Amino acid sequence: MARRYGATETFDGYTATQFRRMKKTDRVEAMVEWFHAHFEDPAERTPYESAEGGYIWIWGGPHEATEEIEAEFGEVVDFELIGKAAEKVQADGLFDWAPRPKPGDYDEDPPEGEADEDLDIAPTPNVPEPEARADVLQRIEALEQLIRPLVEEHSPPEILPGIGHNQPPPEFAIEEAVSREEWREVQAAIEELRAEATKPEPELEVVERGQNVFVRVLRAVGGWARDRINAGIDAGGAVLIGYGLADPQTVIGALTSVAQSVATWISSMPWPF
Repeated sequence: MARRYGATETFDGYTATQFRRMKKTDRVEAMVEWFHAHFEDPAERTPYESAEGGYIWIWGGPHEATEEIEAEFGEVVDFELIGKAAEKVQADGLFDWAPRPKPGDYDEDPPEGEADEDLDIAPTPNVPEPEARADVLQRIEALEQLIRPLVEEHSPPEILPGIGHNQPPPEFAIEEAVSREEWREVQAAIEELRAEATKPEPELEVVERGQNVFVRVLRAVGGWARDRINAGIDAGGAVLIGYGLADPQTVIGALTSVAQSVATWISSMPWPF
């Protein structure tokens, strides 16, 4: 079967004859479109480690536009047009690119009903409701103190010089795991649970909503830590230091503790809903 050029997930590509018969401007545009279909700004999802001096290319890369375009189209177009396409790709000053994810590159969400099997948050059985409620209050208080630097506004840490135009926006460097807005959702969930704990009969829907927030953020931080370990990076360092936290594992432990405590409280509630 004859080779085709410029294929993407939604396009089978051009034959050599088709591509050579295109106008020069159309060929340049086709090469630019192909490149952007396969490569992206590393700030999109590539881990960034200031202490290591830049991006950790765990998905492959860095990729350079001229080299990649020539590898795909070099047999059917002259280098002058390849250079023009590369210039358009790099017009914003971005020179190092990461591969776009392909189907299967990332783990899919676990099947419904199995979402929490890998988290140690199973409820403790046979705990009296008042005791479970008091435990929740104690644990959310500790979590609230811990995440305060993640919620409050602050000046972002400086990015190491010499990284070039590809350095990520400051919020990416320090919010690699969970954004500040998501930490504020955790804070809001804490406040809602505290309010429910003062009621004779808490609203189960509100308590479960807070639990969902804790579990979602716990998964995000835990997944981030696993990615760092897989990439050979110390999972206890760096990114959250920008917020005043030296050990993200402490955050993971506190979130796990709260989620398990809330699960126990829910299971201990005796009244009908």
